Amino acid sequence: MVKRKIIILRLLLIAVIAIGWLVAMASLLRDKEAEEQQAILDRAEAFVEDELYIRAVSAYQDALSYQTEKNPEIELKILEMYRELGDTESYYAYIRDRVGRNVASEDEYLELAKHYLENESYRQAIDIMGAGMKLFGEEKFIDSYEEIAYSMRIIETGYGEVSTGIDSWPVAAKMEEEYVYIGARGYREINNGKLPPFEEAYPFSEGYAVVKMNGTYALIGTDGYMYAVDKTGIEQVTGSSAGYITADTDGKYALYTHTFSPVTDTVYADAVISPNGLCFVQNEKGDWGIIDSEGELVVDFIYKDVAINSRKHVFEKVGQYFIAMVEDDKGWFLIDEKGNEINEVRFEDAKGVEGGWIAVSNGSLWGFADFEGNLVIDYQYKDAYSFSNGLAAVNHGGEWDYITKSNRMVTDMGYEQAYPFVGGKAIAVKMGYYHILELRYFDLL
Repeated sequence: MVKRKIIILRLLLIAVIAIGWLVAMASLLRDKEAEEQQAILDRAEAFVEDELYIRAVSAYQDALSYQTEKNPEIELKILEMYRELGDTESYYAYIRDRVGRNVASEDEYLELAKHYLENESYRQAIDIMGAGMKLFGEEKFIDSYEEIAYSMRIIETGYGEVSTGIDSWPVAAKMEEEYVYIGARGYREINNGKLPPFEEAYPFSEGYAVVKMNGTYALIGTDGYMYAVDKTGIEQVTGSSAGYITADTDGKYALYTHTFSPVTDTVYADAVISPNGLCFVQNEKGDWGIIDSEGELVVDFIYKDVAINSRKHVFEKVGQYFIAMVEDDKGWFLIDEKGNEINEVRFEDAKGVEGGWIAVSNGSLWGFADFEGNLVIDYQYKDAYSFSNGLAAVNHGGEWDYITKSNRMVTDMGYEQAYPFVGGKAIAVKMGYYHILELRYFDLL
C-alpha cells in the first residue's frame, strides 16, 4: 500500500515537472515570437520614417504572421499605410475584412458606409450601417441610414381609386365604371376580358379574390378564371382574409368560406375577419366578441369597440404573434388571440395594429406607443396610422407624409391621404390620383 502511494506521488511529481516545463517552453516561444515580431516592426517603422509606405505594408503583414497582443495595433498601422499611399481600394477592402472578422471600430463602419454612399452603392451602405447600429447603437448611423434605407420609388397610376387593403398584389383599381387589378408598377395584370366587368373587387388573399359581376359575387384566381359563385344571396361583401369572407345580407353579418358557404347560421350586427382566421363579431347590444373559423365563440362579448386597420383587419401579425387593439369602459388596449391583455395601459383613442408601434391619441393629437404601452413618440399629429415596415403615415397640418421611428419625416409630398406600407409598398393620394410608393431597399430592412 505504501509502495503504491510512493508510485502515485512520483507520477504526480513528474506530471507537475512536465507541466512546468511545457509552461516554461511556451513562455520562451512567446518571448521568441515577440522578439522576432518586434524586429520586423522595427524594420517597418524604418520604412515609414523613409516614407516607403508600400514596403512598410509588406513588413507589417509579415509581422501579423506572429500571434501576439500587438496584432490589433499592427492592423491599424496597415490601414494607416493604405491611407498614406492613397490606395483606397486596399484601404476599404481591409476595412471590409475587419468587419467580416468583427474587429472593426465604429469609425471604420462609418467610413465604409460613407464610401459606399459616395459610390452610390446604397445596398452595401444600408447593410453596413445596419450592422454598425446593432454593434454600436444608432446615434452616429441613424440619419444616413434612414435617408437611404427609406428612399422610395413613386409610381403615378392615373387611377382615381385603388384598394388600400394590400395583403398581396395585384390590387383592385377603379377604371371608369368598372374595377380591374393592377400590379406594383401600376399596369393592369389580370385579363378579365373572359368575364363580365367587375362591379366590385376585393384584395387577393391566398391567391384568390372576391369580385362582383352582374350583381352576383364570385371568386376568381390570379389567372382570371372563376372558381366559385355565390348562391346564398349575399348583398354586400365587407371583408376577406385567410380563406374566409364576411358579408351582409338584410342588415345581418355572417362568416362564410371564400366559396360562399356559411360557416354557421348565427348572424351578427357586424363582423370583421382577420388573417389568423379569427373574426370579431358584434351583437345587437353593440358589444364585440371573437369567433373562430368554425363559428365558435372563443372570447365573449366584452369589448365596446375594435380598431380596424388599413387592411380591414383587427388582428395583425407582430413578430410571431397576432395582436389586436380593442376598447372597454377604461379605454383602448392591446390583446392577444385569447383575449388576454398584453399590458395594463389604456389610451383615450387608438388606431388598428399594422405590424409596428401603435398610433394612439390623447383625444386631440396623435402619437405612438410601443407594445408595452410606453409613449415612444409624443402626441403631436393631427391624425396617424400605426407603424408598419418601419414607417408611419401621419397628418401634419392637414397633409400626409411618412415618418420613421426616430420621428424623422422621409417624404415631403403633402399627400391628401396616405396609407400604411405592407411588404414594402403603400398607396397615397395626390391631386385626386393614387400613387404606388415602393421602398427601394425593403429587402434589406
